[in-house]
Amino acid sequence: PDQARRAALRAARAYTGRSLVVALPSPELPRLRDSLAREAHVEFCEGGGLARLCRTMGESDERIAAIVIEPAPAGGPIYKRFLRKVRELTSAEGAVLIWDESFTDAAEFPDGLQAHYKIKPDLSCLAPLDADRPHRLDGKTEILRHEKPR
Repeated sequence: PDQARRAALRAARAYTGRSLVVALPSPELPRLRDSLAREAHVEFCEGGGLARLCRTMGESDERIAAIVIEPAPAGGPIYKRFLRKVRELTSAEGAVLIWDESFTDAAEFPDGLQAHYKIKPDLSCLAPLDADRPHRLDGKTEILRHEKPR
């Protein structure tokens, strides 16, 4: 999952020409925090929901390249509204919305949680449909073409 995640960050940064990434780790799902802790120019926005995210964006000296979120499968209507607002915010700011679905159950959600919530991120890190295959990076072609394999 780390390769797909790093590729998504590279593509978002190259596409926007910006370096700062804001990550929204879930308290229940610390994997996102653990995996991004080693990345440069990543700021974690924990707790406080959308108001905290807007404050983080407003307090930053630089514009944001991407917002990374690990969506939860059990979210209800309030969570879905939150995801929609994050989508609107990234669109308005010209930032890339990355959904890290590396640990989403591919058998239960073969098209990811974006199909479940009917919200389309710009990039998605998806779990493999077959355990023997690598994680996938999917999304907008105009962003993906900026990703340079390493």
